[in-house]
Amino acid sequence: MVELVPTVLGMLSLICCMTYVGVAAAIALVATFSKRPSRRREARETLRILVRMQGDVSPQEP
Repeated sequence: MVELVPTVLGMLSLICCMTYVGVAAAIALVATFSKRPSRRREARETLRILVRMQGDVSPQEP
């Protein structure tokens, strides 16, 4: 039973990582392909929070 703990923790970690990457990818797609500028702006802000971009990144709207 004790031998299974690292395997279970590894699987939980993998599931959490894959979920995080999936959410970040979905938000990145919305930020790129959304038709409404407000939705793109909100998605970029959310993505900044998730990814924690370094430096001063100012939003650039077309």
